[in-house]
Amino acid sequence: MKKTSFQLLTLYCLLSFSSSLMAQIISTGVPDGLAPKKNSETIRIMTYNIRACRGLNDSFGLNPNLSGNVISVLNPDIAAIQEVDRNNKRSHGTDQIYLLGEMVGLHSYYGKAIDFAEGEYGVGALTSEEAISVRTVPLPGKEEPRVLLEVELSDIVLFNTHLSLTYSSRVESAAIINNEISRYDKPIVLTGDFNVSDDTEIDQLFGKHWTVLSPFEKTFPADEPKIRLDFIMIADPTNMIQVNSPIFQESVLKSFVVPTIASDHRPVYIDLDIGHIKSAL
Repeated sequence: MKKTSFQLLTLYCLLSFSSSLMAQIISTGVPDGLAPKKNSETIRIMTYNIRACRGLNDSFGLNPNLSGNVISVLNPDIAAIQEVDRNNKRSHGTDQIYLLGEMVGLHSYYGKAIDFAEGEYGVGALTSEEAISVRTVPLPGKEEPRVLLEVELSDIVLFNTHLSLTYSSRVESAAIINNEISRYDKPIVLTGDFNVSDDTEIDQLFGKHWTVLSPFEKTFPADEPKIRLDFIMIADPTNMIQVNSPIFQESVLKSFVVPTIASDHRPVYIDLDIGHIKSAL
């Protein structure tokens, strides 16, 4: 079933892909780098700006299968999703995060950023485990309000956001996000589309509290990536594991930026050995 989904997805792959990679995707369902290698102590976490299920550009049309196929193939335990439509005209009244959750068999959670097209628009999360708690925190945005979605699970907390295009708003948002760390007593993973100008800005805004775990690869635009906008980071609210500790880096069993144009951003995922982190706490 996964092979069929991914073969459909290859219709939207870049023409610039190597023939060997294309052949591998078609024949095996996933490239070697995407092959699932999970155990009971491993959590697969992905972040993905889905552009409201509209592909790389408007020529793709509205098609939730684009995003759903990618998520299904990557088989995450936690998926942080940005640019999610909910019950608005652009997406024909669809609750996109709920629909994606039904498609891939995961619990779905939503955080509203703005009213849009007689409905809503924001961020979402999909999790294999039912959440203990869910919280949304308004964030500033000069061009439009933003939001932080917090989803607490048994061993970890997900923070998911889509930051402003305006630098001053990103600075304010980072301060709010960093202040939220103290609400929890378990590891927190911060994910999202951060709209930063470069990696230096990420370090400036989040480097005192968070360790970047995602690959140092560009993620936008998906056809010819020129900048890294999408990140996965981690923090320990107890401070027993310090920022940039080798424990965090050792806990990343795999990390990957996925070459697909099912959206204008490339999805990013990591396999995180949560057992290794828990043993240090």
